[in-house]
Amino acid sequence: LSAILGFGRLVRGRLSDPVSESHADAMLTAAEGLDVTLTRVFRYAQLTTGTAHVDLEHVPVTEAVEAAVNACRALARDNGVMLAIAGDVSTAPVQADLRLLTVAVRELVANDLSV
Repeated sequence: LSAILGFGRLVRGRLSDPVSESHADAMLTAAEGLDVTLTRVFRYAQLTTGTAHVDLEHVPVTEAVEAAVNACRALARDNGVMLAIAGDVSTAPVQADLRLLTVAVRELVANDLSV
């Protein structure tokens, strides 16, 4: 898939015909979507089989939520949505892997934006 993406980007850069450019863009968009989906599937498989490296630490929930929301601001803005954290987000720490928790919350926010 990486080779397809790389080759597609090379080819796309050399096209001058609008129809061919449109087809190349569609192919790249589909391949990028497939890459994201496969990454999610592999990440899920690692987590469910216990082969993922998890660094448990005491993490304030607020930190993970803020990181996830900030990571989705550009996507939200592109969709005409203003993201804000409303209400009281618990500052109590949870035992979690901050990276994985942030990814999970970001996925939830991004899924809501793409609906």
